[in-house]
Amino acid sequence: MATENAMDKGPETPAKSAEISPKTLAGLCYMPFLLINVLVPLYVLLTGKGGRFAKFHAAQALLMYVAYFILMQLIMIPYYLAFGTIYADLFTGKQVGAAALSSMGSMFALMVPSMLFGVAFLLYSIYLAIKAFGGADVHVPVIGKYAEKIAGN
Repeated sequence: MATENAMDKGPETPAKSAEISPKTLAGLCYMPFLLINVLVPLYVLLTGKGGRFAKFHAAQALLMYVAYFILMQLIMIPYYLAFGTIYADLFTGKQVGAAALSSMGSMFALMVPSMLFGVAFLLYSIYLAIKAFGGADVHVPVIGKYAEKIAGN
């Protein structure tokens, strides 16, 4: 009696390449770690992978990060001004006196709002990532309608 083994059946059909689900792509768009929050949305928008769901979240995430960067710079303007005053005095040879030390104290106080804003943004990004991984279509106020236009809806 002849037995069949795997060699007798011929070449197996190659496995399909693993596709990343739209929910996974959408969730990764919001992950604020190691530039994933920029690279994944650009990948989704440029390749069109993941369909409308992933494209919407990619556009929303990119717009959100651009808005975060701009708002952070606006929050930090007083910090930059105080920082510039101290170092201008140091480089011109002026003695750093009580006013400069007061500016240094205000510099650290000015960092608090930026840190709070950064933590709030991080928590909101994680919330959006969890929702996107779950398949929810959460719209960020103001930014969501522009993301819909970019995603082609």
